[in-house]
Amino acid sequence: WTEKTIQVIDQIALMMESEGGGTIVLCSDKPKRDALDEVLERCTLLNSKIIVRTGSISSQSDLAKMAASFARAIIVLAPEGAADKADASVLRCVLSLKGLSMPLSGHVVAEMRDIDNTSLVEVVGGSSVETIVSHDVVGRLMIQAARQRGLAEVYKCVLGFEGDEIYL
Repeated sequence: WTEKTIQVIDQIALMMESEGGGTIVLCSDKPKRDALDEVLERCTLLNSKIIVRTGSISSQSDLAKMAASFARAIIVLAPEGAADKADASVLRCVLSLKGLSMPLSGHVVAEMRDIDNTSLVEVVGGSSVETIVSHDVVGRLMIQAARQRGLAEVYKCVLGFEGDEIYL
């Protein structure tokens, strides 16, 4: 559970709306009832279904209970706190995912806080893991939007799932 969880769930639900919805499984360190109540209160799930499990993203038994091996995609959000500590948590999660008894059927997108740590996660994860340094991407988009009037609105339309959709 991070500050970005609600926004990510909203965007996934919007993306899956055109496919008739889907199932989103959320692994949270919060109590299940609290996390579910907050998601239902703040998210627009449209036709999607949310399943909340309390557990650790670095525990293979918790990941196996959530059927992580069968997920179409897995998003690992970096926890709040110091960059190196957050990236270490993401690395432990990727190690746990790669160590599951069943191989992953989908791909993994891992949010990193420090660009210097991305190579280690990419080596461990192999071709099934893609890393993204969120503050670098957001910073670059903000600078470009500040330099070119109206570009922020274009980014919103192109990168969001509301209205017209573009799949990359």
